[in-house]
Amino acid sequence: MIPANSWWRQPTFWNQALSVFVSLYILGLFLPGLPKLENVALYGAVLITLFDGRWRSGLQWLTHPLILLLLALLGWLLLTATLSDQPLLSLTEYRRSFKDYFLIFLPLMFVLSNEASRRLLARLIAFWGVIIVCTNGAQYVHEWFTDPSRLLDVKAHRGWGHPLVFLLPFALMEMRLSAGRVSWAWLLLALVEAAMIIATGARGAWLAMLAVVLVWAVAGFNRKQLLRLAAGGFVILLIAYFVLPTFLLRAKVEQGFDSSSRTTGTWGPAIEMMDERPMLGFGFGKDAFSREFNQRAPERESWSIKQSIGPHSLYLEAGFAGGYPALSGIILLFGATLAYGYLGFGRSRLQEQRLFVLAASSAFVGFYLTRGAMETIRWGPMIILLGIIVSASRPPSSQ
Repeated sequence: MIPANSWWRQPTFWNQALSVFVSLYILGLFLPGLPKLENVALYGAVLITLFDGRWRSGLQWLTHPLILLLLALLGWLLLTATLSDQPLLSLTEYRRSFKDYFLIFLPLMFVLSNEASRRLLARLIAFWGVIIVCTNGAQYVHEWFTDPSRLLDVKAHRGWGHPLVFLLPFALMEMRLSAGRVSWAWLLLALVEAAMIIATGARGAWLAMLAVVLVWAVAGFNRKQLLRLAAGGFVILLIAYFVLPTFLLRAKVEQGFDSSSRTTGTWGPAIEMMDERPMLGFGFGKDAFSREFNQRAPERESWSIKQSIGPHSLYLEAGFAGGYPALSGIILLFGATLAYGYLGFGRSRLQEQRLFVLAASSAFVGFYLTRGAMETIRWGPMIILLGIIVSASRPPSSQ
């Protein structure tokens, strides 16, 4: 019999604790105003990984082709940041964006290599959708009681589209794995997340959500669940179209996905500046882009925007920072991620793992492949999705 006071010595306890820390780190990436949660979770996970050789289990994945592509892109961006006109500024932005990649990778891969830890992590990620929904809902309630006019300020809620798109596939995963009332509860969460995405008024988030649902419609649903989701989604869209303010939904739908401001105000200028330094770019970070944009804007009559709002594309952010080699690198990385996601989905023997990699792959399609093409989004969550896909794409004999 194990003494009651020695529970903390058991490896299973620390494996579960590591899953909790990694999941809290993911939640911390998206909760505004809580950087301490992200940091405490990150360094707590690193500390646990250092004991009992847990860190060794992640080393084998450093030679995975997808990780090598990522390291090549990061290495090139580091080089171009060093050679930029203001290397200190670019290197500071680079460190803020990618430092966590190198710290969270080994804890993440250990969790994913252990079946029980992986299952716990998957469920916690899905459950964080409840936290995000409640937090965003609390903001609506606060605005209603303090200043109802603020409810019409789309920008105040626009940022919530990022965690909602990221977490929606994991709610769909749990809905697919569950039955009865539990499955209905996860469906309700997914529909609430979808409604909140619509309420952000961000067309990029709408497209990202559509991409996520299409991936699941093709690969992840049985007929009954697809009909439930379709019926619930149709009701939400109908209510949103007639209830939400005209400018928030109806006007944008009728306008369509107009890209004129992007072609002359964000994408176009970014490409023009890339052509000036096609090999090395200008260095990493939003400050570098804004500095170069604002210097040129007064003289460029064709630019419809005279004060930088960023490149509005993760692809072009990489291209501006590291030239066409970086743009080619991120396109290659994204294509390889889709390929390995498909491979991992087919290779996974367990249903839970199959749907976990499907959730990660569809989140990648929505968050990075789709919304990343139209907006400048955070790099941080990418390593989580890549790690899940990498761990699932190993040969069946090693699973």
